[in-house]
Amino acid sequence: MLLLQGVGQDEKVIAGFIGVAYAIVSIVYFTIFVQNVISSMQSINLIRKIYEETKDVIKKEITGRKNTPAIKYTKQEKEIKVISNKNGYFSAIDYKYLKKLLRRKADLFIIDSKIGDYLNKKTQIAHIIVKEGHDITDIMNDIKEAFIVMDNKLYFNDYRHGLTKLVEIALRAISPAVNDPNTSIHAIRKISVLLSYLARSEHIHTVKVSEDNFEILYIENNLSEDLYFTFHQIVHYAKEDVSVMRALLEGLWLIEQNAVGKNREFVIEYAKEIYTKSLPSHNNKMDVAYLEDIYKKFCK
Repeated sequence: MLLLQGVGQDEKVIAGFIGVAYAIVSIVYFTIFVQNVISSMQSINLIRKIYEETKDVIKKEITGRKNTPAIKYTKQEKEIKVISNKNGYFSAIDYKYLKKLLRRKADLFIIDSKIGDYLNKKTQIAHIIVKEGHDITDIMNDIKEAFIVMDNKLYFNDYRHGLTKLVEIALRAISPAVNDPNTSIHAIRKISVLLSYLARSEHIHTVKVSEDNFEILYIENNLSEDLYFTFHQIVHYAKEDVSVMRALLEGLWLIEQNAVGKNREFVIEYAKEIYTKSLPSHNNKMDVAYLEDIYKKFCK
């Protein structure tokens, strides 16, 4: 109405057009706002779902580790390598089948590849300590068949698959197209809680089968490997975002508080690496102080 003041009855005006344009712009921005809110809620719900599923896998993993005494394996001179004959993701192992094949012919079967690893036809997946006087050449192909290789990863026995999904959400949230650091921070916090469970055990050698002087040994990822695997992409893409880097350091502090033995050293070393990498990207004194405030906890 203000635009119509002082305008004659027969004069043409564009007030109506301006009003309509303003209304359309308002509707567009409101729609974008609503879509962002819905997208954020969907992300939070997805994070919760992945977190719960991954937590269950990790708890089973930790139970298996705790039920196995600490083992120090030393390399033997007479070891037979097992090379994969398939391409794809290492998804599971048929332990019963391996036991049936090897319990009278071998002392120890050590699985070198990790669940979730991508294998090719030249990957060493295991090695065997054969009993003296026995030969396993004729059953080598049968041994390889005990390794289940698939085109896709599986959730139910691979906690790293869940961690990868959470990392993907965190990375997408900090991308320029989305620009939602709060969702990224939420994902990082959930990842940190999951890793804190793994930090409570130092055991990485798990005995899967033990019978008639024959054992099958699976070598787990240690915490240092899990930390790098999980966080290195986030550090690379978010090192200039002080709030995300602060969340990473806070997450590592949570993990350190739950860690035992050498795992604490792994966490402190990785926190130092993250802090050192991100510091050159922050020239603002308040940003630096914001990071130092949490990092100094690792230096006590």
